[in-house]
Amino acid sequence: SDLITGMKRFKVPVAVISNGTRLNRPEVRDALAGADMVMLSLDAVAPEVYKKICRPLSLDIPSPGELIKHFAAFSVMFGGELCLMTVLVAGLNDRPEHLMALKEAVNRIKPRSVRLSTIGGPPAGPGAKAVSEEFLRSAAKALDQQVSAEVRSGYEASFMPTTAAGLKAAIVDLVAARPATYMDIAEAFELKAGDLNQYLDQLRIEGLIEKKELPHGSYYTKKAPPK
Repeated sequence: SDLITGMKRFKVPVAVISNGTRLNRPEVRDALAGADMVMLSLDAVAPEVYKKICRPLSLDIPSPGELIKHFAAFSVMFGGELCLMTVLVAGLNDRPEHLMALKEAVNRIKPRSVRLSTIGGPPAGPGAKAVSEEFLRSAAKALDQQVSAEVRSGYEASFMPTTAAGLKAAIVDLVAARPATYMDIAEAFELKAGDLNQYLDQLRIEGLIEKKELPHGSYYTKKAPPK
């Protein structure tokens, strides 16, 4: 709360991303109430699916039903923009009954917007797979009757650099956030193969990024500094 208050003192907009598992605590709700935007994560309504996707480490984590209850209560008191975020995983929470349950939860929580996304990098579990962008759009359309549903798939650059140095720095920032494939980087910055190869080669020579072979393919990551 002190951090949010301090930033607001300088008239800096504050957005908070949270899994919402502590929204049952009054002090947490009061602290988040000072933000301009709060983004809460709800990836599944069915308890067994929620556990498979979120893999909670503690037994003290609220059930999806409890989360929805706390989210709805916070929505009533919160004066800023409330956004609900859901990651759709093929074969887990993409079935019609899961989407219907999600829609019912959205109706109860009443967020300003819903952001649907899917797996964009190497998943934590070997069986986790992304849904198609077409499926994301159809799911968003089903929710769009009640709220503004946004679709996010793949990688997005936070800004489009105008210089070579700026582009190299942006590529490093992108792969530092999460591993990215060659095509992820190319699409994020709208680069042709020849130009992208040049930048990736330079960054690897400079020791800023590295290419790793992971079970799901080849990914570029930020290279850790030597110990």
